[in-house]
Amino acid sequence: MTNGLLRIYHDSMENALSCWLTEKTCPYGITIPSPASLKSSNPHESMSEEWGSNWSNRIFARVCHLDRASSVVRGRTLTQSEEKLASKALHLAIVSFATQWAQSSNRSTAKFSSFDAKDDVVIDDGAESTRGDGSSPPNTDFDRSIQESFWYQARRALQDSAEIESFRVIFAHIIFSLTQRPLNIAEHVRAIKGRRRRSSAKQFNDGPWPGLSPPCSESARSVHCSATARGASTFQTTPVVSKTSDSDIAGLDEVTELEGPPIFLETALRQIFTYRCKLESIERQRTIAKKKRASPETADNPDILSTKDRKTFDLLFWLAIMFDTLSAAMNKRPLVVSDEDSDIRDGNLPGHYISPDDIISSPSPTYRSMLAREGDSKLWGDFLLRQKHLRFCHKAARWPCSYEQAASTLCDAAPIKVLLFRKVTHLQTLLSRCAMYEKLEQPILDALQVYQHWNDSYNPFILSCIAAHDALPPRIQSWYVVLAGHWHLAALLLADIIELIDDGQMGLESQRAVRGSSRLVAKLREQNANVLADLGRCSCPGYNLSFPQAREFHFAVSEGALLTEPWTVVLIRAFSKAGYILLDRIAYSKLSGYERGEIPRESEIAQCQQRCSSCIRALWNLGKKSDMAFLAATALSTAVKDVTEEMAGRAWGAKHPSPDMEAIRQCSSSVPDEAGREAFPFVFSGVASYQ
Repeated sequence: MTNGLLRIYHDSMENALSCWLTEKTCPYGITIPSPASLKSSNPHESMSEEWGSNWSNRIFARVCHLDRASSVVRGRTLTQSEEKLASKALHLAIVSFATQWAQSSNRSTAKFSSFDAKDDVVIDDGAESTRGDGSSPPNTDFDRSIQESFWYQARRALQDSAEIESFRVIFAHIIFSLTQRPLNIAEHVRAIKGRRRRSSAKQFNDGPWPGLSPPCSESARSVHCSATARGASTFQTTPVVSKTSDSDIAGLDEVTELEGPPIFLETALRQIFTYRCKLESIERQRTIAKKKRASPETADNPDILSTKDRKTFDLLFWLAIMFDTLSAAMNKRPLVVSDEDSDIRDGNLPGHYISPDDIISSPSPTYRSMLAREGDSKLWGDFLLRQKHLRFCHKAARWPCSYEQAASTLCDAAPIKVLLFRKVTHLQTLLSRCAMYEKLEQPILDALQVYQHWNDSYNPFILSCIAAHDALPPRIQSWYVVLAGHWHLAALLLADIIELIDDGQMGLESQRAVRGSSRLVAKLREQNANVLADLGRCSCPGYNLSFPQAREFHFAVSEGALLTEPWTVVLIRAFSKAGYILLDRIAYSKLSGYERGEIPRESEIAQCQQRCSSCIRALWNLGKKSDMAFLAATALSTAVKDVTEEMAGRAWGAKHPSPDMEAIRQCSSSVPDEAGREAFPFVFSGVASYQ
C-alpha cells in the first residue's frame, strides 16, 4: 500500500513540480549567463529526464539531501529523536496527501451524467446508492477510513515536529497544506438543501406565484421607468430581474471556507523565511571575512552549502513564495512573506554584461513596459516579464509542436501565473490600508498588463491545447490543465477586486467610467469562465480517452488530467466561480428577455448551460478525492435547480402578465439597449474574446 501511495504522490505532486519548479525559471539565486554562453547552452538539458515518462521524486530527494547538509545553517546537527520526528512528519504528510485519491471505493467508481435535457438538473446516477441522498460513503469503506486516519496522524506528526528546524519538516508542512481535510458530507449537504428549501419558501410567501416578485407599486414603476429612460440597466434597478440568489452564493462561500485558515502553509513560510535570513547572514559574514584576508586565494569558501544544495534551497523558497501568493489571493489574507522580504537581492539582478538582446522589449506600443519605480519590488515589477534568461524558449509555442517546446512553454508560463496572483494580493493589501484614487489605478493597470502579456504570449498555446486535448501527450495534458485552471482563477479574482474598487468609488472617476462603459469586469468574467468550463469539459474522465490509455500515471490518478491536480482547492474555487458566472448569465439572459417581452436567445442560453454543466462535472470528478469539491458541485447544482424553477415561474408570468409587469415591460421596451457595447480601450483591447 505504501508503494502505491508514494506512486500517487509522485504522479501528482512531483509531476506538477516538474512544470512549476525548475532552476531555469526560479528567480532566486540565479547566475545570469553571458550572451555567448546563453546561446551555446542547451536550455532543455537539466530537465530532459524530468520531462520524460520516467521522472523522479526530484524535489523530495533534493530536500532530504539539503536537510542533511544544512547543519551549518541550523547551528547543530539534529538529535536522533528529531531525525525520527522529521522523517515521520514528511512520510505521513506524503501518505495523507496520496490517500485523497480513492482507489477502490464507491466514490472512485461512480459515474457522472450531465444536465438532464428536461429540467437542467444534475443527475448523479452512478453514485445513487451511496451518495444520492447526500450521505457520506459507508464507514466501512477502506479508502475513507485510511484517508481520515492518515490525515489526523499527519496533523499530529506536524504538530509534534513544528519546533524542529528541518527542511523535511518545512516540505511536510507544504505538502500537508495542499491536503483536503475529511468532512462530514451528510451534514453539509443537508445544510445546502435546507438553505434551498428556506429560499423557496420565502419566494412562495413573497409573491402570488412561486418564483414571481410581488406586484410593484405605482411609485416603484415610476422609479423604474425613469431609471430605464436614463439608460440604467433594468437588471440593476428592478426587483423583477434578479441574479443568482444570495443563498446560493452563501452556500458556495460556506463550502470554500470549510478548509479553514492555511496554518500549515503559513508555518512553513515563516520557517523557511527564517532560514533565508540565517543563510544570507552567514554568507555575508563569510564574504566580509574573505575580503579582509591578504590572500583571497587561500581563504575559506564563503559558500556554506554546495551549489546544488543552495539551488535546492532557492527552489524550495520559490515554491513557498508561489504558494503564499496563491493562498493569500484566494483566502484574502495578508502575505506571510511581504513583497520586500520575498524580493530578489541586488546581487541577483542582471549585470552590465547583459545585452539589450537579452531583455524582452515591449511587444506593442499599447503594452507599456513596467520598469520598476524607485522603492518598488524588483521581482514583482517587470522582472519576470522581461528577462529572457529566466525562460527555456524565447517564443511561446502553439500546438502542434515538439514535446520539448510544449513543456518549455508551460514551464515559462508558470511564473507569470504567480505574478498575476501577486498583483491581486497587492490590490487587496492597498484596500486593507484604505488606499484611494491614484494609488489604486496604477496597480490595476499593472495587473491588466500582466493579463495582456499572458494573452499575447501563452493564451494561444492554451487554446490550441484545448482544441487538441486528446491528441496531447499525457503530461502536457496534465500540466496545461492545472496551469490554465490556476491562471483563469487569478483573472476572475482580479475582476472581483476591480468591481469592488469601482462599486466603492475608490478609484479615479474617469478610469471607473471607462471600465464601466467598456464592461471590463463582465468581459474578464465571461472570457475566463468560458475557458474554465472548456477545460473542465476536456479534462474530466470519460470514455476512450488517451490519458488513461497511456498508462504513465497510477490508475487512481489516470482517469483524467483533471485528477492530477495536487492543490485541489484552487480548481474547486476556479470551477465554482466559473459555474456561478455562467449561471448568472443564464438567469440574466432569460429574465431580461421576459422583462422586455422578448424570447430569450436559446442558443446562447444552451451554450451557457452546457458550460455550467462542465463546471459541475469537473467539481463532481474532483469530488472523488475531495469532500469540498463534492459539496461545491452540490451547491452549484442546487443553484441550477433554483434558477430553473424561477425561470419556469417567469415564463408563466410572461404568458399571464399582471398589470404592473405589463407597465414595466412597456417602459423597458421603449428604451434602446445600447449601454456598454463599445470596445474596451484599455491595454488589452486587442485580446480576442474566447468563443
